[in-house]
Amino acid sequence: MFSPHFYPYLFDYSKRWNIFNGSAGSGKSYFVQQKLTIKACNDKRKILMCRRYGSTISNSVWDLTKQVLRDFKLMKLCKVNKSDRTITLPNGSMIIMLGLDDEEKLLSINGITDFFIEEIFQCSNEIIDQIDLRLRTKADNLQIYGAFNPISPHHWLYEFCEGTKKPKSLFYDKSTYKDNPFLPKEYINSLESLYTRNPNKARIFCDGNWGTDLDGLVFKNVKYIKSTEININELLKDKNYQVRCGMDIGSVDPTAISVSLFNEKTQELYVIGEYYQRGATLDEMLEAIYKLDIQKQKIYVDSASPQVISYLKSKGIMAYPCIKGAGSVEARINYLQNLTIYVLEDVCPNAVAEFDNFIYLKDKQTGRYTEKTDHEWSHLCCDALGYSICDIYMARAKAKVYSINGLGF
Repeated sequence: MFSPHFYPYLFDYSKRWNIFNGSAGSGKSYFVQQKLTIKACNDKRKILMCRRYGSTISNSVWDLTKQVLRDFKLMKLCKVNKSDRTITLPNGSMIIMLGLDDEEKLLSINGITDFFIEEIFQCSNEIIDQIDLRLRTKADNLQIYGAFNPISPHHWLYEFCEGTKKPKSLFYDKSTYKDNPFLPKEYINSLESLYTRNPNKARIFCDGNWGTDLDGLVFKNVKYIKSTEININELLKDKNYQVRCGMDIGSVDPTAISVSLFNEKTQELYVIGEYYQRGATLDEMLEAIYKLDIQKQKIYVDSASPQVISYLKSKGIMAYPCIKGAGSVEARINYLQNLTIYVLEDVCPNAVAEFDNFIYLKDKQTGRYTEKTDHEWSHLCCDALGYSICDIYMARAKAKVYSINGLGF
């Protein structure tokens, strides 16, 4: 039942931090669930299973927890509360599911002995620091677990796991799909096809490497800074800086909101806020707008989602369809490429991930980069951010046409 790669660590509770970095299909999250379930059976525990957003829990850690309990023949012996998403084991141990966007509920839960943060990469360093502070109950072997794919070497997790900022009590493991003997052949074939279809993606999801091939990056004009390195309030007082908000709507893809400060004179843009969630409902989008404190700002929303725009307007939000047209994608990318973009890396981890992985695709025959881009990493760094300044770059694009065609006729 256990992967040979992970089995030696099954009963090792010696480290407070346990971080599992791995490719897709490596079995890292399943092993963490196995380990915590066994730990909860042998001792009374109160385990909090988390993700950055609560709406992403149902089809991830919640389902995986139940699957492990079924595999261990324990499910029928447990009390499952579907509405609260809690599971009580026969010995009184509890497993609780919670999104880290529900701060009030997080603060109200006492006695947590173990945390598991799935896709810990989506969380800011500040959120993880708060979790560390919350783990202080009187019990043995208090532990924090995290699992992720190594997307960006600029992310705080890189320094946390492999750099100079490692905690003193850290277990850190790296794995790939090759370490998982239980994968079906069809899944392996699909994964390995990435080596041909998308080599940059294969670096992360097959080999478990940090980041992508720098040569193919779309945006090489991005600098990452800490929020402590800049006074946002001072920039807000500067009339040259405009608050810019853009929103890309996804169903299968994530819904992304970008908040930035833009100085058109100096061509400087600071990305200061983000929202990034798959399967977001209309109410969750509205809630995110208020949490980002942009409810009184003009927001350019993906024009392909008129129902979202209509809903937001009905709630008093200044939602406008983004300006699109022939060549708008190229205009968006070209304009952003000519800016100096600063990203608050401790506030916007998903923006960092996208900027580090948004690439030009290669021609399969020649191996050379084309002008086509990888859609998977475009939602924040290109789409939402680009929509936020669409009135500017599209006006310039039209002016360029007029200058070429004389009077434009």
